[in-house]
Amino acid sequence: MRRRQLRGLSRDLRALRQGIRSGRVRKAAIIRRRLGRVQERWVGAGKYLRRAEYGSAGLQWTWDKRLLRRMRRIDGADLLRPNLDGLDPELLWRQSIQLTEVEEALRVLKSELAIRPIWQRLDRRVEAHRRVAFLGYCLWVCLKQRLRGTARSLTPARAIASLSKIALVEVGFDLRQGGRICLPRIAEPETEPAAILPRLGWELPQQPPPKISPRTVPERQ
Repeated sequence: MRRRQLRGLSRDLRALRQGIRSGRVRKAAIIRRRLGRVQERWVGAGKYLRRAEYGSAGLQWTWDKRLLRRMRRIDGADLLRPNLDGLDPELLWRQSIQLTEVEEALRVLKSELAIRPIWQRLDRRVEAHRRVAFLGYCLWVCLKQRLRGTARSLTPARAIASLSKIALVEVGFDLRQGGRICLPRIAEPETEPAAILPRLGWELPQQPPPKISPRTVPERQ
């Protein structure tokens, strides 16, 4: 777990440094803000950083190697001791992992999918709410598995938040002969959503056809 945190923090720090050197990120305030977000994302590895700062020499950071060596020396192992006898150890381990998956499912339902609070009183509405929540979780798991094979660093929440920035806008014009034409247009996705779509094998739909409203007849006074 520690190695995963350290690899993630190191990867994001190098990506931020590359963005600074290439000129994609220039303002010092934005750089420091992104540096803070990186440290928040990998808070478990932050204590192994001696310093991480942006200045005239660019983005610099150093690791606390003494602490890293000490933590490696005290590494241990988790012991799973069940009260079930006669079962295969591998089966016991899989059953234990299922408990963590159930806990994660409850967290997703309550936070990311936001199915609470439930203010239903009729049985049929409670049942409908439960089915919608279950279907939402199924879609969440499908998206998670899809991202695991193509973009392991992305979580479903981040992917959905990024793709939600793709908007459908409508531009309307009044016609000289009367009436009005409306042009629905799918906005051009930004850099991150544009990178996520091909990884998932998705494409934006074709631009919708224009909608023409009939000529309005003025009301008689």
